[in-house]
Amino acid sequence: MIFKKFIQFCKDAYQGHLTARWNAGLVKKYFPESKYIIEFSFEIAGNKYYSFSDLANIPYERGLMCLALYEQAKMNISREYLERHTEAMDTILNSKTINIYDIKTLNDQIKDRLALQLDVDLLYNLASVAFFDENENPVLYDAEYCKKKIAFWKKHKGVADFFLQKAITDFLPFLRNLNFDLQTYSMLNEYMNMLHFQRISMLNSKN
Repeated sequence: MIFKKFIQFCKDAYQGHLTARWNAGLVKKYFPESKYIIEFSFEIAGNKYYSFSDLANIPYERGLMCLALYEQAKMNISREYLERHTEAMDTILNSKTINIYDIKTLNDQIKDRLALQLDVDLLYNLASVAFFDENENPVLYDAEYCKKKIAFWKKHKGVADFFLQKAITDFLPFLRNLNFDLQTYSMLNEYMNMLHFQRISMLNSKN
């Protein structure tokens, strides 16, 4: 009886050793120089994209950017928009005659953005932090490179097809329960963003 238990113990130990070696192989399969576990996530037009297996444990540089972009996505307002908004407000308030209607226009646009269910472009920004390709340093976040990466995603994959991929819905689970057509919503969202920026530019130039 004791001998049988010992044999079983040896088998279990050996199996555990094989499993550990197999897991180690998985860890080193992608970005072997990284101390973090990195996994393959999805492929678009021949480009492969990866992510950290545990998004709660990622390099702090990329993690801080992820938090910043998450806050922007949650509010549906980018830092760029806020900078342009405050610039327009300064222009109005520093003019000889302050136009209350112009201030209301800017305030209404902020209210419109807060009422949105989501801003698609800001979700793309968030995804660009979580998913990276072989040309990126997983530890860092290159904003200019990520703009090109997002443009590539948009060119080769429709909005719904991109955001409803398993890797993306695992990262942003609320996308599974959308009760509207994401493609149509994205077009309306894009038009609204364009309109808002145009109004801001117009107010700057008018004052």
